Amino acid sequence: MKMTIVLDTDDLDGLKDASKIATMLLDKHGARDPFYSRQASFGKIALIKLMRSFAKDAYNFMEEGGDPGDLSTLRFTKKFVDARWDELSRAVLTTS
Repeated sequence: MKMTIVLDTDDLDGLKDASKIATMLLDKHGARDPFYSRQASFGKIALIKLMRSFAKDAYNFMEEGGDPGDLSTLRFTKKFVDARWDELSRAVLTTS
């Protein structure tokens, strides 16, 4: 959620109300669950590029003599995502 608050420095009551609103939003949305992770969001083209990158990693893994059964494991996929997660979540922060 995004909100714009216009502050009038001549309106002390309005400043107090804006402070209350900001505090309320911070209390509601600022504290995160310890298991919370930044969210990543991207469009169709970015998803296609990510999938292409995953396929290249899988191909390289197989070329290096990796076990084909490892490609379908959660560990293989998690390793791929973890290596790119900061980049994906930064893209969200810069586009939000």
